[in-house]
Amino acid sequence: MPQTDSPLPSSTPFSSDRQVSHSITSPSPTLNLQRKFSSASSVQNTPGSTSGPSALLSNADVEKECVRLYFQNLHLIHPILDQTDFIAQCETEIWARDLTVEGHRSAPTSKFLALFNAVLAIGAINAGDDAVFMRDMATIRQMERFAGSDQRAPAYPPLKLAKLFFERAKYNLGDVTEACSLENTQTLLLMTVFCQNALKPHSCYLYSGLAVRSALAIGLPNTEGLDAVQASMLWWNLYSFEIEMCASAGRESALREPEHYRLRLPHILVPEDPKQQFTSHMVALARIMAQLSDEIYKFNDQRSLREKSHECLDLDKQLVIWKSQLPLSLDFDQSSLVEPEWVSKQKIVLRNRFLNAKILLHRPFLIASANESDQALYTVHVHACVAASVDTIQSLYEMYKYRPYFRTWWYNTTYTLYASMILLYVVLTNTLAVDRQYAIQAVEKSLEIFNAMNMVGVARRCADITTEVLAMAKKSTIEGHGESSSASVPVAEGFVPPSLAPGAVENQFDFDLSAENPYASLVDPNIMDGFAEFQTGFFDMPDFNSVLMEGSFT
Repeated sequence: MPQTDSPLPSSTPFSSDRQVSHSITSPSPTLNLQRKFSSASSVQNTPGSTSGPSALLSNADVEKECVRLYFQNLHLIHPILDQTDFIAQCETEIWARDLTVEGHRSAPTSKFLALFNAVLAIGAINAGDDAVFMRDMATIRQMERFAGSDQRAPAYPPLKLAKLFFERAKYNLGDVTEACSLENTQTLLLMTVFCQNALKPHSCYLYSGLAVRSALAIGLPNTEGLDAVQASMLWWNLYSFEIEMCASAGRESALREPEHYRLRLPHILVPEDPKQQFTSHMVALARIMAQLSDEIYKFNDQRSLREKSHECLDLDKQLVIWKSQLPLSLDFDQSSLVEPEWVSKQKIVLRNRFLNAKILLHRPFLIASANESDQALYTVHVHACVAASVDTIQSLYEMYKYRPYFRTWWYNTTYTLYASMILLYVVLTNTLAVDRQYAIQAVEKSLEIFNAMNMVGVARRCADITTEVLAMAKKSTIEGHGESSSASVPVAEGFVPPSLAPGAVENQFDFDLSAENPYASLVDPNIMDGFAEFQTGFFDMPDFNSVLMEGSFT
């Protein structure tokens, strides 16, 4: 794809005689320091050295750390790149370039720059306290100067890098409507993943659509021969991401069933790469999510509640079957002290998505139950939804307790908030005989999860909202409006739903699922969108639900 006439002078914004039109500051935090201390070999013996308490970080040091963070984190969930090949290309096209007389790197002209910066952005957005550039105040200050002095930049330092690299990726990507390529499609998918983790759902949806169209335009799902391996890794990761994201957000996807595309799954084409099994099982889950979106959330659906319930329970059985078919290495109910860290991360993501699918599947009946006097008719759905919500919070709580690096996986705020609102909804609407005190205790754990991510404003906002609604729920319980009956079933002990056989709900009568009660917005899967101000329309403006912005949410 043709590049613009005046590309950035570097892969990163560290050296900038020229700047992008929307004022992306790009001073080099190391250039002057390197000149000043170039003779201090005891501090920095070689370029890129970070040894010693006062060692200076070079530009390449920061870039390499972001690449490392990418491959240790979200690459494991979206394995679309060959790590060895990518780093080798970085070495030859980015890091091995000679400095000019002025001290700047000669400007690369490859389309690879957009992909490179997208990788850096994702690595930076998940950076935690263990990142090289977060080791002490000196390196943090270096990194902040590296990212520029934009007053609207986020307060948590790595997010400044993430925001900056993302803007660089956009700039280097150019006009994707004029030409498409494999690298462009990879970049668009990574930009989609970035927006999801930056809690920018509208941007995520649009970038995903661009990535899908780009992939179809170059014939990616029909690739054969030697290029099929790379095409398969990209296409099926894009496919599963698009379907899962659209189903969770309640939006339309233009993709068809997996059988429509003849490109084989990556675990078949690359059997020697164990990480690719994850992608194939995510495609299988995406199939169920697409059915869920189509059958349970249809608009103007004239089917009876009994029919909807039958289909819901059938999809629930499909979810159980999907889980049972996971290989032992990805069985998230099993744990091992010797499994690699990348396996643990894949298993945790599988568990979160499985539980999220359960919640989305049974949520409509939770709302219907709150509007009916005879709530017992909805028992199987309500208990399944409540159990999945409790399990979600408990899973994330344990994950944050024993694996601190997950505390910067910001998308977990969505899972946590949604599960908390489900439980608070049950308490406030006095829905069924659920142990309300236990539900409240689970919600209190969610506050600890938000507190663990309080480096960003969106987590603090989630905590504020949850605290406010929790106070209402506690008050209703104390006043006797939400007292648990003696027949309450503590979810802590693990609720096992009644038989999922077709006859389990034969006596249920029709009900309009669209007739929601005043608390229904608490269980809307798009509840995070309510944090943004879109008075001027759905444009990707500096929205308040993004982790990339700071400030109050007033």
